[in-house]
Amino acid sequence: MREPTDESVQGVQSVRDVLIVEEDAGLGVRLATELSTEYRVRTAANSLEALRCLERWRVDAVLLDLDMHEVDGFAVLARATALTPRPEVVVLSASDRVAVAVKAMRLGARDCITKPCSPSQAMEALGCRPLAAAASR
Repeated sequence: MREPTDESVQGVQSVRDVLIVEEDAGLGVRLATELSTEYRVRTAANSLEALRCLERWRVDAVLLDLDMHEVDGFAVLARATALTPRPEVVVLSASDRVAVAVKAMRLGARDCITKPCSPSQAMEALGCRPLAAAASR
């Protein structure tokens, strides 16, 4: 069963709970560390862990690495976009091929950004306000 949250908070600007799915441990830690100053962050180091997190917890947004081993990142994307309420999903890919971005968008991703990326780039892709730490630099 998924953890309940306040259903009155919806829309991209009201992102509070973010799931970061990233196999690159360094990038995952950097994203989680910076985003946790303003958001509740959960992390998944692989696609199977991501699927378990999506079943267990309601999240407002997902930053999703497409380049994963156990289960294709596109399968995780399809599962995330089938949820109700549906989280906003930004896919992170090492590939800058247009075909990858088009496929992700057709499956319901809000945006596709090329790795490596900064936490501010990721949240901007979600349509969220800039992180305070980045704004003060």
